[in-house]
Amino acid sequence: SSTAFDLSAASTGAASTMTFGPTVIALKSAKLTINANVEDQDVLGSLAPADFLNKEFSVEGTMECIWQNESDFKTAFMGPTSQAIRFDIKNTDVTIGTAANPELVFDMPKCTIQELGRPFKVKDLVYQSIKFKAVYSVSDTFMLKATLTNTVNGY
Repeated sequence: SSTAFDLSAASTGAASTMTFGPTVIALKSAKLTINANVEDQDVLGSLAPADFLNKEFSVEGTMECIWQNESDFKTAFMGPTSQAIRFDIKNTDVTIGTAANPELVFDMPKCTIQELGRPFKVKDLVYQSIKFKAVYSVSDTFMLKATLTNTVNGY
């Protein structure tokens, strides 16, 4: 699991720290909304705006996936504790060079789970729906980072 593992042989020493990797969750659907909240400042006597004002940048989203265990999102929702969320969209059918694939990655180091739903249907899989909001991470110095890997050189 994300917090435990089985040893195949007896331990002969002590471990001071253990690091577990992130949990990969296959999504049924996902939606990411990036809103710059820019407003133009209109003034008298001019057809063009005097300025463009940034009110508040926001990143929100929803996702739906099969419910696997309590530690997926329920623990973070009930905490409430922030979670790092990464959307990794990769085309493994196409190869760039020798080993790379076209890929779009959205990293959000600090997200809060706003809503969590788990409707039950008789004789059906149990899905969970999650609504989240990204907040600025002081330690990572960003709210959202998008990385695109493709065959076109950067502009």
